[in-house]
Amino acid sequence: MIRTAAVFLALTSCSALAEHPTSTGIQPGETEAAVARTVGQMLSTYHYNRRAIDDEVAVEWMDAYIEALDFNRMFFLQSDVDEFRGQARTIDDDLAKATPTLSLATKIYERYQQRVSERVAQANAILDAPIDLANDESYVFDRSEAPWPANDAEAAELWRQRIEEQFILGALAKKPEDDTRDMLRKRYHRLETDIKASESMDVLERYLSALTHVYDPHTTYFKPASADNFDIEMANSLEGIGASLRTIGEHTVVMDLIAGGPAEKGGLLKPNDKIIAVAQGKEEPVDVIDLPIDRVVKLIRGKKGTEVRLTVIPADAADPSATSIIPIVRDKVVLADSDAELKIREIDGKRFAVIEIPSFYLDPYSKRSASRDLERILTQEMGEVDGVILDLRENGGGALTEAVDMTGLFIKRGPVVQIREQGGDIEAMDDEDPTVAYDGPLMVLVSPFSASASEIVAGAIQDYGRGIIVGSERTHGKGSVQTVIDVSEVMSRMARIRGIQAGALKLTTQKFYRVNGASTQVKGVQSDVIIPSPWDGLDVYEGDLDHALPWDEIEGVSHPAWGTTRSVTKALQAKSTERVAKHPDFQKMAEDLVEREKRKAEKTVSLNLETRRAERALEPEPDEDEDGVEKKKDAKDPVLDEALLVMRDYLVSQG
Repeated sequence: MIRTAAVFLALTSCSALAEHPTSTGIQPGETEAAVARTVGQMLSTYHYNRRAIDDEVAVEWMDAYIEALDFNRMFFLQSDVDEFRGQARTIDDDLAKATPTLSLATKIYERYQQRVSERVAQANAILDAPIDLANDESYVFDRSEAPWPANDAEAAELWRQRIEEQFILGALAKKPEDDTRDMLRKRYHRLETDIKASESMDVLERYLSALTHVYDPHTTYFKPASADNFDIEMANSLEGIGASLRTIGEHTVVMDLIAGGPAEKGGLLKPNDKIIAVAQGKEEPVDVIDLPIDRVVKLIRGKKGTEVRLTVIPADAADPSATSIIPIVRDKVVLADSDAELKIREIDGKRFAVIEIPSFYLDPYSKRSASRDLERILTQEMGEVDGVILDLRENGGGALTEAVDMTGLFIKRGPVVQIREQGGDIEAMDDEDPTVAYDGPLMVLVSPFSASASEIVAGAIQDYGRGIIVGSERTHGKGSVQTVIDVSEVMSRMARIRGIQAGALKLTTQKFYRVNGASTQVKGVQSDVIIPSPWDGLDVYEGDLDHALPWDEIEGVSHPAWGTTRSVTKALQAKSTERVAKHPDFQKMAEDLVEREKRKAEKTVSLNLETRRAERALEPEPDEDEDGVEKKKDAKDPVLDEALLVMRDYLVSQG
C-alpha cells in the first residue's frame, strides 16, 4: 500500500486537535470533523477529474448516502427521502467549514435507526401470524429504482411480501417452516442490534464513501478498521479464501477473485455471486444477509487448512431461489500458484499453445513475474507450434510494467500504453527491447473479467495488428489507476494533527489510453471475433457501475504496424457464428440469456409456492453431493474449443 502524504501539504490547514476528543454514539466529534474536511479536500484537489464539491455534487452525494443505507427502499418512507433531498445543497457548505458539523449525516442515520426498529417490529408481527404461500401475488425482488413506501401501512405490505418470499426460498430448500421463522427473527434482531450499535466512525465511513462514489466507483474511504483489512488483503497475507467482497444492498457480493487464491483455484465461486450464509466446515450455516461486511469477512477468515462453506446465489441464476453451497479450504494466497500455465491442444493436425495468464504478477524479491514466465514458455517449453492463444479470460490486471513487458514479447520496439495524469500530462510507456520471443500467429482470448492490464495487452496487440482478439463482445472496461493514501499521515503533515487513526482514501489519479488514443475505460477492447460468453446479460462491466468515469480519447502515438487482421475477421466471425448456432452448449447459453433478460426486465417472482415449484422443476438439478455441496464442474470449456477452431480458420486465411 502506498503510504505517502507529501503532495497534500498545500491543502488548507484544519485547526489542530489538542486532545482529540472522542465522540459519543454516532454523534461526531472534532476528529470525525477533521477527517471529513481532509477527505473532501483530497477529493476535490487530487482526484483525476478535479471536481469541486458544489451543490451539484451535494445532490448526488445525498442520493448516494440514502442508497447506501436503504438500497432496496424497504426502510425509509418517501417523506423521509423528500425531506433529506430538500436539504442536500447544505452538505457541501458544511464540509467546507473549518469544523464541519456533519449534523445532516447524523440526523439521517438516526432516522434510519428509527425506521429499522419500526420495520423489525412490523416483521416480527408478520412472523407471529400464519404465512400465506398460496396467493397469486408477485414480489419485486429488485426495488433499487422503485418508489419508497408512502406510509407505514405500505411499508408493512412490502415486508409481508419480503417475508413470504423468504418462506418460499426456505420451502424450495426443504427447510422446515419453523426453522425459516426462527432464522428470520434472528436476522432482523441482529440487524436492529447492529444498526443501534453503530459508532461515529461507522457513520462517517458510509457518509464519506457515498461522497467518494460520486467521483467514481473505485474511489472510496476506509475507516481505520476497514483500512487495516485492506492492508491485509493487499499484502496477500490473509489466511482466507482470496476474494474481494463488497456490500450491495442486503447482500455481500463477490467482486474479484485473487489469482492463486483458494477460491480461484476451486473454480466454483465467481464474481457477482451473492453470499447469503457462511458455515465453518459442516457446522450450521450463519445467515449473513444484512450483516455488516466486516463481520462477514471475520466469518470467512480462518486458519489455514480449515474449511468454510459459502451458500451463494450464483451470478447467473435465473431465479434468486437457486442457491449453491461452495466449500473452500482456507489458505494463504501464494504467488507461485498464480503461474502462467501452458497447455498444448491439437486440432486437425495443428498444434496450438494455450497459455493462461491469471494475473500480471511481479515479485520484486524472487524476480519472478508473469512476463518472464511467459518468455520462458515461449522460448523453452512449448516447442514448435502453429499458433499461440494467450488466455486472459480471468485476468483482472496487476503490475502495469508487466503488461508492457508481456506485449514486448510479441512486438518489436514501440509504445504500448499511454497514461494521462490528473493534471493532464500524458506519458507513453514503450517496449524498448527489439527482440521478439514469438513471431507466429497469435490470439488473445478475453472475457468480461479481462480488466485493466489485460486490456492494455489486448488493445496493443490489436492496434499493432499483431494478432486477433477473440471472446466476449468486449473486455471489462477498467481503464483507471488508484492510489491508496493514509489520511492520518496527510492530517499529520498538513495540520499537525497527530496520534489519531483516520483511515485511508483510495483515490483514482490516472487513466489508461491505447496507442491509437482510445481509452480502455468503459468501452474496453472490442473483440475481433465474438464468441458467446456464459456472462452475457449480466451487469459485470465497468459501465454497469454507478458514476463510472466516461470513455474519451486523446491523440494517438506513432507505432509500427506488424500487419493487419481486419481483412479476415469478418469471414472468421461468419464461420464461428455458424458453428456456435449448432453447438448444444452455446444453445444452452442462449436460452439462459433469454431467461436472464426476462427476469431482469420483470424484476419479479411469484409468491405462490406451487408456481415456484413448477418453475424450479423446469430447471436442471445442480450437481451436488449428499450434503448439498456443489461439485466442481468438469473441464469442459466450449469457449476455448471454439477459439481453437477460430485459430485454425485464422491459419488457413493466412495461407
